[in-house]
Amino acid sequence: MALDALWTVEFQVSAGWMNGGVIVLKSGHVFGGDSSRYYLGTFKAEGVRVNGELRLIQYFGQGPTAWGDYAAVVDARVAGEVGAGAITGQVSRSGHPDLSFRMTRRAELP
Repeated sequence: MALDALWTVEFQVSAGWMNGGVIVLKSGHVFGGDSSRYYLGTFKAEGVRVNGELRLIQYFGQGPTAWGDYAAVVDARVAGEVGAGAITGQVSRSGHPDLSFRMTRRAELP
């Protein structure tokens, strides 16, 4: 399955699943955001495995990151597995516990 599409992402935290935002995967690049941060990065898919690097940058408000802190910029690594209309895996950030994530394919790109 080609990964170029519009996706939604959620992160698993101690209280359950937390809505993350919207992500566009296009030609090895990641673009997206939520109500207080935008996401930029790259990804590489090999078979059902996908790996990538993300930078989450605060642009509005004082909301916490998925890890519960208030960092203005977060650099993270992503490792996941592609399924039918979904990507699931782990997002890691130095000095913090790994978080599970799930992405759901929402629309094809024009």
